[in-house]
Amino acid sequence: MELSEQCDRLSLVDAPEEEKKHPFWKTVSMYNKLHGVLEISELSKAIIETPAFQRLKKIKQLGGLVYKFKFADHTRYEHSIDVCQLTRIAAVSLKEKHPEISEDTMLCLEIAGLLHDFQHGPLSHAYDFLLRDMKLTHQGVCHERRSQIGAEYLIKSLKQKKVPDAKMITQKMIRLIQFFISPEHYLRYIDPSRKELPDFYDGCEMCVNNTLNSFDLDKCGYILLDSFYLRFDQSLHQPIDIISIIKRSQIINRIWCLHAQDEVAIHNLIVRRHLLYINFYYHPEVSAISHMLENIMRKADSIYKFTECSKLETKEDFTQFFKLTDQYFIETILNTKEPSLFPSRDLLKKILNGCSGSSFSEVLLAGKSQSGCEIQYKVIDDKSSPLKMLPKILYHDGTKILEPGEYKLVRRFVD
Repeated sequence: MELSEQCDRLSLVDAPEEEKKHPFWKTVSMYNKLHGVLEISELSKAIIETPAFQRLKKIKQLGGLVYKFKFADHTRYEHSIDVCQLTRIAAVSLKEKHPEISEDTMLCLEIAGLLHDFQHGPLSHAYDFLLRDMKLTHQGVCHERRSQIGAEYLIKSLKQKKVPDAKMITQKMIRLIQFFISPEHYLRYIDPSRKELPDFYDGCEMCVNNTLNSFDLDKCGYILLDSFYLRFDQSLHQPIDIISIIKRSQIINRIWCLHAQDEVAIHNLIVRRHLLYINFYYHPEVSAISHMLENIMRKADSIYKFTECSKLETKEDFTQFFKLTDQYFIETILNTKEPSLFPSRDLLKKILNGCSGSSFSEVLLAGKSQSGCEIQYKVIDDKSSPLKMLPKILYHDGTKILEPGEYKLVRRFVD
């Protein structure tokens, strides 16, 4: 049996008896393709084993991109567990530097990392783009807000089933998990005054979703994982030790800061993210394919109502949403009996059969004539530009936040 198969069985890891009182310290091990064997809590394991979370195995991480770069077939399941493991490492490391951080906060941070993409729809962001283009106004338009709603639903269902450790998750802890998933959406939709939040160590909320400078463990996770599957040469020949970067991070003045020693590695990560956008995420053929898939989904929605359950207001909404996967969407279109969807079905078949060279041109023409598809030239968002991101990154030397001119001086001592 290979190491990955052995570790994926989630064998229990021994922990000191006094630490086992809190669910955060009841750990299991899982194999990570990038970082080896890492730990998660037993509660995270229970969440992973639910059918609702297992659904993420059927949603490609990069949506329509896989039909251009076929080897990038990893899933939201892999990414979510990866971020969960990284946030756990961050929680343990920050606890060592800041003893005031409670174990409840550490557990909430780990679960937020696990569930931050929990409610992605079929074809990942294509579903969100469809909801946005339909100009829907309910809370479930974006996956962050849906994940907040889904996290509360899932945890409460585990409590009702009397899953061990789930019983100690209070309503305030659920609110903290939602806050860590997306502070912006929490303050907009759930609790603008933060009255329902328990006390936590300020700065922890930047680990999963950093609204200050957009550098967080979610992005670190997908940059390295996507680079691995896309065979991005730089990342294969010059791996970045993200775990060491996390362990050297620290909270100073209520801000999660990175160590000045890691300045070059952080630059590397941010530049790689920009190159991934330019060369892969917004590749002309990928953009065209994604736009055509969105149009196919829009036409099918008039018949099958894929978007109605995105409100997540009733139990039936959750039941229907948990059915929505890439394969469910594809099979629904391919097996449709609706004559109005036959052109969309034929277009989808061409996309699935591969788009390159003359066949790609044929698909573009088919998309324009049958689905009203138009190629959109997407402009790289300012948030992904190194020139925009790099000046916002804050570094420390172990005691204080450094001014930009102090970085090189510090690096000479610590390199």
